[in-house]
Amino acid sequence: MSLAAMNWRYVGSAAFGVAVCPTVLDVIYTLGLAATYADGSARTPGSGSAWTWERFQNIGVTEAAYATPPTNTLTQKVIIAGTTTAPGGGFTLLSPDTTIAGNQLHVGIQKNAGAFSAWNSTTPFTSGQFSNYWRIWPTSAGAANVYMWESTEGIVVLIGTSSSMYGFIAGAILDPEGGDLVNDSETDGKVYGMITSGITAVISNTFWSTASAVWMFHNSASSGAHAGIFTPGTAAILTMTSGSSMPAANTVTAMKSRSGRYARSPIFMRGAAVAPNDNFFGRLRNIMMMSLAKTPQSIAGVGYVVGASAALDKDALFLEHA
Repeated sequence: MSLAAMNWRYVGSAAFGVAVCPTVLDVIYTLGLAATYADGSARTPGSGSAWTWERFQNIGVTEAAYATPPTNTLTQKVIIAGTTTAPGGGFTLLSPDTTIAGNQLHVGIQKNAGAFSAWNSTTPFTSGQFSNYWRIWPTSAGAANVYMWESTEGIVVLIGTSSSMYGFIAGAILDPEGGDLVNDSETDGKVYGMITSGITAVISNTFWSTASAVWMFHNSASSGAHAGIFTPGTAAILTMTSGSSMPAANTVTAMKSRSGRYARSPIFMRGAAVAPNDNFFGRLRNIMMMSLAKTPQSIAGVGYVVGASAALDKDALFLEHA
């Protein structure tokens, strides 16, 4: 039985002129406080699709921004963190990322979270299960923009110039499409995880036809694009990869009807390991495959584009506004 629709909304974008971790974290945090969405409609943190954002500052310098979804059946938190120097304390990278360093932003997700304790702890929210951190953006990418989309239980953030994007998807993002609450999902019927761009390359313009080691497809190399979920009931992360792709290059018409209407296709995720550990993990919740399009294009009343470029029509996801 399918889970409730996620109802994605586009919060908006904001520029940053100095490419340092504290500045970008402040931009993310400020977007998270927005009183209106990009379309001018009201936004109330903690209600509808609007997440509630907080930040941690060390002597006035922001080192982490973290958020709580409005629908929170498993008390999840998503945290973005990074500093100009290599993080100390209990900061831990999630395999296959290795070698802790400064001037990088990271993302992690925690379920059954308690109160915030320290972003560079092995458990940033005191109790529960934490994923550890994957890399999402390097300061060497330079000044750019932050784009944010949110839904009842998931969030998407892109950071980049008009043609060079990094970012992540995180939250209760998978619907296992079944009723097993032990092996296939958490006790609330959902699957929690994250999908990251990594920092070795920007999101590929052709990720749907490349279909290997890129955004939406797990890369086993450190700092590459990653995707994973919590093993239900535990803190262990299972890597995953998209089971959906384009056998030939995507085009502006490949997923449009003959009348020119946009089509969209569900995306399923499976285990990144080889058989017999390549199981079906679930369907991405209201995150769809679509034709070439630009970030942050929208289709009124239908949804929003999250893609590799804000300048040109390139491979993209579609977030449904259900």
